[in-house]
Amino acid sequence: ILLANFLAQTEALMKGKGKEEARAELTKGGLSGDALEKILPHKV
Repeated sequence: ILLANFLAQTEALMKGKGKEEARAELTKGGLSGDALEKILPHKV
């Protein structure tokens, strides 16, 4: 399990997430306006 987590985390750090993809994810979760803009930089 530890090896699987290591590989998944490495892949996530390598690929990352684009700003628009993160924005869509947060919007789908119900965030908007200032709350969304405040959290967005931490999701990219």
